[in-house]
Amino acid sequence: MLTPPPLPPEMEDESACGAVRLLLKPSRSSIPRVVLVVDRSYSMNQHEDRWSPVVNTLRAVTNALNDSVHFGLALFPFPLPMNTPPDTLACAPAAMNVEPGPNTAGEIGQWLTDSTPHPGLGTPTYSALSAAGAYLAQNPTGNDYIILATDGGPGCNYDLDIFSCTCLNHA
Repeated sequence: MLTPPPLPPEMEDESACGAVRLLLKPSRSSIPRVVLVVDRSYSMNQHEDRWSPVVNTLRAVTNALNDSVHFGLALFPFPLPMNTPPDTLACAPAAMNVEPGPNTAGEIGQWLTDSTPHPGLGTPTYSALSAAGAYLAQNPTGNDYIILATDGGPGCNYDLDIFSCTCLNHA
């Protein structure tokens, strides 16, 4: 274990921070788990194509690191059948589409191909980040990461105070 440098005099009292020791770099043998949380709301394609550059970049990264990183995917809103009522479809809570694991680049690429943005889809960023965080928290490795790919702010927070804030989907 590395010995940290001495504390500055103002922090010498351990009661201020407790006996905290941080390992900032995972061990070389630890395989990173990365959950890609990807916005597929309509604004990703509405006035400008933001979807294609995100998809192309994520494909390149997952393919290049497929053997050394366990990638997962959480698309938001979660892809539901097209006959789902529009209000449900717009802000469908996110869930894991692909669990982090070895050699998931192909499966992630397929989800990105099959789940393109289309009119009526909102931006449930909170539920997407919550789903990814909850998944990683079930069995933390100390080498877990979430990468968020979005073009804007959340628009599906049903817990907002409607008198001080308005959801983008007018819920």
